[in-house]
Amino acid sequence: PEARGQGLGRRILLELLVQMRKRGENLSLLMPFEGSFYYPYGWEFCYFHRRYIMELEELKRVSQKYGHLYAAQKQDWSKLAQVYEQFVQDKHGYVLRSEQNWQHWLSDCHLDGAWVYILEHERQPEGYISYYFEQTKIVVKEMVYINHAAKRGLLNFLYNHRSHKKTLHWSAPENDDTVFWLMSSKECAVTYPFLTARIVDAAALLTQLDYPHDHETIIIQLADALAAWNNGYFAFTVHNGCAEVTPVAQQTAQISLDIGALSLLVLGAVSAEDLVYWNRMTVSAPQILTSFSRLWPKQLNYINEYY
Repeated sequence: PEARGQGLGRRILLELLVQMRKRGENLSLLMPFEGSFYYPYGWEFCYFHRRYIMELEELKRVSQKYGHLYAAQKQDWSKLAQVYEQFVQDKHGYVLRSEQNWQHWLSDCHLDGAWVYILEHERQPEGYISYYFEQTKIVVKEMVYINHAAKRGLLNFLYNHRSHKKTLHWSAPENDDTVFWLMSSKECAVTYPFLTARIVDAAALLTQLDYPHDHETIIIQLADALAAWNNGYFAFTVHNGCAEVTPVAQQTAQISLDIGALSLLVLGAVSAEDLVYWNRMTVSAPQILTSFSRLWPKQLNYINEYY
């Protein structure tokens, strides 16, 4: 407590960015204890979950018997990976899990006292679920499926616990449609801020990305209250899907924004039009906004990593 109020937190965060930049790690993902602590330093919520807390009886309308389930073993990691890779195909910003990642994931479930079950239909894996019990509730760590039938089958598996458990706690992707099936959806489903992101080195990161469209050179003015190397004016050009970003002397900017807004845009959490509407970005001409927004369309971000 006696060290508070000296700006030590800011200095620590700056040093973290310095070290990440040296390692070529140009994007920081952070699960904050409190978002308001990190907002002034450029970390913005770019990932959200749809969090459910509901009575198991609520699953009656959406659950349906489908396939069969069995407990996953360590050697089954490739089946989990097969389902996961199909599940994230329509999503953005997700983690590419290697075999080592899957083994760590399974060990993490075991340490939490969680069970992992695979759902198969016609001998093909179509879903899996990891969950544990906490008094009268079921907590789902992760539920993944490749089609609606498999999802209903997994929810039916949970529904069948209603004789000895009362409530379900589940964090689903932000666009999850289970709310359309629930009678008390207004009470049990909320949008939950999950993970923040921050660009560490803007010029370096922008040149590492692939772009869907080319873009003629524009001048971007970027502000960063923490990392001085991101402050200033940059000439930004995209040719053949690759960007060139060059620091330039002060001049009239065609686009102006801060590092937090740029992080939101690049992560696909919001659109360029959203940022202009929120007064988080200024653009010198409407046609520039139209062409610029096509480089980073709004996406469905998904991540479910806790370690």
